[in-house]
Amino acid sequence: MIFAHIPIGYIESKIIPKEKRSFWKIFAIIVGNFLPDLDFSIVILGAFFGKTFQHRMFITHTPIFWLSIFFISKFFLKFLKISEKKKKTILEIFQILLIGVFSHLFFDSIFTNIGIRWLFPFSNQLFEFPLKSDSLLNVDWTKNYFATLFRLELVFVFIFFVIFFFDILSCYKSNFCFFFKSKKLKK
Repeated sequence: MIFAHIPIGYIESKIIPKEKRSFWKIFAIIVGNFLPDLDFSIVILGAFFGKTFQHRMFITHTPIFWLSIFFISKFFLKFLKISEKKKKTILEIFQILLIGVFSHLFFDSIFTNIGIRWLFPFSNQLFEFPLKSDSLLNVDWTKNYFATLFRLELVFVFIFFVIFFFDILSCYKSNFCFFFKSKKLKK
């Protein structure tokens, strides 16, 4: 996937019950959907030095990496000198971030031409789900620009814009906005 990870994160934020939804939880699921692609900066940097890398081969595209980060963070959270309520909130945010990361890995398994290493470090085999037919990551990007899977990715982006538009409208009409609290406009 190229464009849809962040929009998918926003769409997924709708699974958070409205009464529990907060800026940080929405932000966490969106960031979680983007985090595995931080390795792409290494790919770009490598291009300057004539090196080529397949960015889904980095450890950031493996479940074990993110599960390790989650459990290490959870362990150190116990030692923070903050209230139990704040610890619970931070843990919820970490869990939501992890959901976003696993969503990213799942969609990369569907919308790419190679998949990801789900069983790393036990296996380096790349796994992809059967929806794969063609991809933007093939050699000639221009020939595959409107490939089937790319069109599905555009559907996710379109759904995001529709939902985002209605969220903006609801912000105008209510006291609660998905990214900040606003006061009702008086007429």
